[in-house]
Amino acid sequence: MSKLNQINKRLLLVRLYKLFLLISFLGLLTPFLLSLTVFTSDSEEEVVNKWIVSVPLKNLSSGKIHELPWNGGLYWVYKRTVKDISSLKGIDSEPSNFQLRDAASQYSDQPVNMANNFRSASEYYFVFVPLETKRACQVRLVDDEPDIKFIEPCFGSKYDVAGRVLKESGHKDQKNLSVPMHKIENGVLKIAVWIKNN
Repeated sequence: MSKLNQINKRLLLVRLYKLFLLISFLGLLTPFLLSLTVFTSDSEEEVVNKWIVSVPLKNLSSGKIHELPWNGGLYWVYKRTVKDISSLKGIDSEPSNFQLRDAASQYSDQPVNMANNFRSASEYYFVFVPLETKRACQVRLVDDEPDIKFIEPCFGSKYDVAGRVLKESGHKDQKNLSVPMHKIENGVLKIAVWIKNN
């Protein structure tokens, strides 16, 4: 082999090696650059895809819990009775009512439009995460106490039919039960994957 061929071969190998290093570097850099990019879209199709859990309302019974599991945990839907609804309609937003810790739900996790007496998109349905907010102990439904609808075993917290914690129960740092974003559309309850913090 001539000396010129050896030099050309060596130059070709050096260039291929540099090209390989450049491609490798770009391959490693691409995920990093993509992680810095914020993808947003307000298209109707993507908004519809955000709803991950749905249930036909005709499947729900008054005074009962309907469990809706999803990949991140569990949602409960409680269909309120006529008595539950009338008790909530009589409550104003003063914190002294029923000795509620946060009657107006100012310090609780729920969508802004659901910071009302019902803490829900509809007076008939209470959609919530069935875990208290201090240690994530699961609540249970009770029927035998007049102003209490849910209790939890860890701290003994008691909640009304809108998931608001009673002032003199449980731990002082506990908040009202979390309410996820949800809506009712054509007889179907649709619950979003996230909880909006206010």
